[in-house]
Amino acid sequence: MTFLMNNKTLKKILQRAIIIVSLATFGLVVRVLFFAEYFTRTKQVQAFFASMVGITIMWRGTEYLNILLNKLVPYSKGIMRRIFIQLIVGQIFFYGVLFVLTLAVIAIIQDITINKQIIFSGLVVYLLVNLAANGGLIGNHFFLEWKKSLIKQERLEKEKAEVHFENLKNQLNPHFLFNSLSSLNSLITDNPQLASQFLKQLSKVYRYLLENNQTDCVTLDTEVNFVQNYISLLKTRFDGGLGVEIQRTPEFSKLRIVPVTLQILIENAIKHNVTYEGSPLNISVYIENGYLVVKNNHQPKTRVEGSNKKGLDNLSALYYYTAGKEVIIDNTRGYFTVKVPLMNESSNS
Repeated sequence: MTFLMNNKTLKKILQRAIIIVSLATFGLVVRVLFFAEYFTRTKQVQAFFASMVGITIMWRGTEYLNILLNKLVPYSKGIMRRIFIQLIVGQIFFYGVLFVLTLAVIAIIQDITINKQIIFSGLVVYLLVNLAANGGLIGNHFFLEWKKSLIKQERLEKEKAEVHFENLKNQLNPHFLFNSLSSLNSLITDNPQLASQFLKQLSKVYRYLLENNQTDCVTLDTEVNFVQNYISLLKTRFDGGLGVEIQRTPEFSKLRIVPVTLQILIENAIKHNVTYEGSPLNISVYIENGYLVVKNNHQPKTRVEGSNKKGLDNLSALYYYTAGKEVIIDNTRGYFTVKVPLMNESSNS
């Protein structure tokens, strides 16, 4: 952190030094082109360094004036009024410094002849210095405000996406719980042992939901371990009507995902597709080119209950702000495919 601050300060000093040297060089060029007869080479060097001192004083003074005006005449009280006052006050300050600087130059370079042309050139050069300094500060203010507004807008959009995602989870969980309890009710009578196993898996699913409710990211291994319990519950409900194949690789322990993403995608596939033994829904889960792919054969239901058709849009918006990439959705050649961008630990930290 200290290194970054020092680096940033050093960069700012270097930028200011470049501006000051550039403006002093501009003054030197004006003197060489139009007033060469009044300055010997030695006097040019002396005038150049005197200009650098004067410009430095003016630049720093303008920065302090800008801070003072931010308190006395903020931009919120009128943009044009503030700009006008800043330019006028800056001009008065500049010419005050120029007057003192001129007296200093006369004292240092005693045999120099100060005439109207030299005074006029000084007025022009320092008018440009004033406009450059104040223009830079004013421009920097609006640039920073614009940058703040973009950051604020992005944060609001991310918060909005997170709210939509939470709403999506809240819609799925009661729906899933209702179906699971219905299945459990029938199992208690028909197969008590399976009902007991079913209940244990159901408790593991909801423990995961509670533990990771406020977690930004989990490893794919963690998510898949949770989903295995979830899939077992689904297979109990759908019997031979559902098949889920997860191709685990060593990358699963390193790559990360937003919690409950996989559950939502599997639930989404079940919600929108027919699932029965004569026409099973087959879901494949695997990694491809930095994405977690969830692919199923497309056999859509004629009517889908409780669907606002925005679940995947909300998920895509969340991943855009979390991972910097959008979710890819492809519905071609009889398959429905969703590709979720994966994150590594460095991008998440």
